[in-house]
Amino acid sequence: MAKRVGPSGKVVAFEAQRVPSQLLSANLVLNELTNVGVYNAGVGNSDSPLEVPDIIYSDEANFGSLSLLVDWKSHGASTTLVPQVRWIHKKALQQGSIFSKTIAFAVLCLH
Repeated sequence: MAKRVGPSGKVVAFEAQRVPSQLLSANLVLNELTNVGVYNAGVGNSDSPLEVPDIIYSDEANFGSLSLLVDWKSHGASTTLVPQVRWIHKKALQQGSIFSKTIAFAVLCLH
């Protein structure tokens, strides 16, 4: 996406999990993509902080399927609070839209 918007465009990426956010940032540096901003935050219909479970990445699992709608503390998991950015596009907040729920990863491309 960074190459698609070109050098005058900007890409803004949000990732609620700390380690994938860091991996994305490292990949951007390795690929010399300077028009991307990465934020360790979730995107949703609120500006309340999100509780993200502390993941043991050495265990085998599908980390991309992590739900932020689960009360992880009630399942005995430790969590970390991360910021949530309110998605304010009116159409995106309509009932049934993916943005009517909290999501962990979003990318915005700005020309």
